[in-house]
Amino acid sequence: ADEGGGVEAGLERLRWTVHHGDRPRTGRALDALFSHSEAGVRLDSIAVLVRGARDRWGPARAADLLSGVAAASWDGADRGRAQLLRADLIHESGDPAEAEAIALFVANGIGPVAAEARLLVASWRAREARDLGDVYGLRPSLLPSEDDPRVARRLGAIDDLERLAVAGLEDPL
Repeated sequence: ADEGGGVEAGLERLRWTVHHGDRPRTGRALDALFSHSEAGVRLDSIAVLVRGARDRWGPARAADLLSGVAAASWDGADRGRAQLLRADLIHESGDPAEAEAIALFVANGIGPVAAEARLLVASWRAREARDLGDVYGLRPSLLPSEDDPRVARRLGAIDDLERLAVAGLEDPL
């Protein structure tokens, strides 16, 4: 079979192994997909199936299934997005330091995936923010991707928050 057929068959194997709760075969199915250079373009489908694995086995075990993705034969952008999925699962499982390390590695690149990584880290940090200074502190990590519309919106929201806070100090109710 050609590589595309191999990818489709691999996705079907992955779907069935998750559906039947066979974690070892699920890991092997994912590893096989990592070896297909064309499988990365089907990351959306893979992500849905990995989220199904998360629902079945929890986020830590689902993240473990993606442990080989950094060495996948995929395009760099697809590999980066898959690493962000893994980072998000690791964060959900309670290891924010490891999750952030993975996401920051991806953020060191350029382009939309690096912007996505910066936004993911900023969203985690924003949830932990205790005051406005913590929120303002998100700017430096976002600025390298300010040309990305999603990042520009987040930076605009931080600016709006700052204007509202200053207005409240200068013009209290």
